[in-house]
Amino acid sequence: MTREESAARVGGFVLAGGGSMRFGQDKALVQIGEEVLLARLCVVIRGVTPSVMIIGSPEKYSQFGAKCITDRWPGEGPLGGIITALHAAAEAEGAPEWNLIIGCDMPFLTPEWLAYLVQRAQTSDAEVVAPRSAHGLEPLCACWRTSGAEKLQRAFESGVRKVTEGMKHLAMEVLDETHWKRFDTADRLFWNMNTLSDYDEAKRILEAERVSDIPQIPKEDDLLPLAAENTTIGPPIIDDTNFFEFRDVSKAFDERVVLNHVSFTVKKGQTCVIMGRSGVGKSVSLKHLMGFLKPDSGRIFIDGQDVTDFTEKEFAVVRSKVTMVFQSGALFDSLTVADNIAFPLEGQPGLTPDDIDAYVNKLAHMLEVDEVLDKLPGELSTGNRRAVAIARALAQNPEAILYDEPTTMVDPIMAAHMGDLIARLKEAFHKTSVVVTHDTHLAKKLADKVVFLQDGKSTVFESWAAFENSKDPFFHNFLMQDELIPALDVTL
Repeated sequence: MTREESAARVGGFVLAGGGSMRFGQDKALVQIGEEVLLARLCVVIRGVTPSVMIIGSPEKYSQFGAKCITDRWPGEGPLGGIITALHAAAEAEGAPEWNLIIGCDMPFLTPEWLAYLVQRAQTSDAEVVAPRSAHGLEPLCACWRTSGAEKLQRAFESGVRKVTEGMKHLAMEVLDETHWKRFDTADRLFWNMNTLSDYDEAKRILEAERVSDIPQIPKEDDLLPLAAENTTIGPPIIDDTNFFEFRDVSKAFDERVVLNHVSFTVKKGQTCVIMGRSGVGKSVSLKHLMGFLKPDSGRIFIDGQDVTDFTEKEFAVVRSKVTMVFQSGALFDSLTVADNIAFPLEGQPGLTPDDIDAYVNKLAHMLEVDEVLDKLPGELSTGNRRAVAIARALAQNPEAILYDEPTTMVDPIMAAHMGDLIARLKEAFHKTSVVVTHDTHLAKKLADKVVFLQDGKSTVFESWAAFENSKDPFFHNFLMQDELIPALDVTL
């Protein structure tokens, strides 16, 4: 079984809408950075499996691009939601054997940890695999076998309401700290957001670290191999046809308007840079293009198709030709660099192991990571992890690549190096690209077009020179301030 097939056999569920007297509002809908928590968690799970469902009200949560299933026992606690999820998994086409089920109050979960959890479950004879943190069992970040639904329901019908009590009716495997301590942010991996002060602290941490990057793993069976004819060096080949289009798009989270009638186009072969300060909707724009969020109004077109109302299944086809490189790199922690790059190539008809090795070596050489092919992601620097993530994105041979802050959280020398790499790839592959950044040095290297977001509105410049020569004092000040940042970083 290929890794793609293994991922497709895992269900993913987020429990939303549970009440909390101490929190005082719906945790699923609280704002974290540029997005709401439920949207964040849905995309975290998509980093492991394409199958994501929400247990909660379709009226409240259908905007987040995942199928919503009403809890069979609303108000009875998370155990009822878990049983609802397992029944939904059993009834789904190609019913998955295992299911990731997470609560909607854990903002620091990562796809790397969840992927490890799934791998452990798939080699276990247990019916539930759950971590044990310093606070005890973590049943709302666990992997549940679909076949355990009936046992849990019998326990529930006998009066059991606590999830930990329900787990006693199943064969259980517990993962202690030796399993999860190896992961980044292990100290807060299972941090629960139970009170408003917890929420304030989560926002502070996430916004300080600019953590808004959620990975997406290639999931289509018909991923195309890297074509040799796409590697001709030369100036960008820009078609007059629009590949991406935002047409009067608006998006708000509760009372906060992030995008307010935003319109822009990106032509085939063009590199569009989306700029602006933190929190103005740059990453939100990318998530709309990937189908992770749906607009409140307006239309989104990709390669001539109106994808605004696409289902998750329909968007899966779009993601076979549009891929995204996230800030964290979105790499599998337990796979080597070579295996990470090879992931989209496995299982493709007509490709031999030697073909795959050749593609991997070619991409690794282009991204200057050929000397670390045998290493694990945890052994790499932040810059190298992003380079590997770009190599894996190119292995999918997409028609378009979205980059989310590719130079953030690295030193100025590495940021300049990453910019040079992406610029060379632009010349080599002529892919349609959208780059979200606040880094003016990177933008100047790459931009064929600039979209600047501020206060929900967009200003479009048809070239970097047009942006740089703008007479608007705001844009002039933005450029001047960013010019100072690298110099300050070097002298500190």
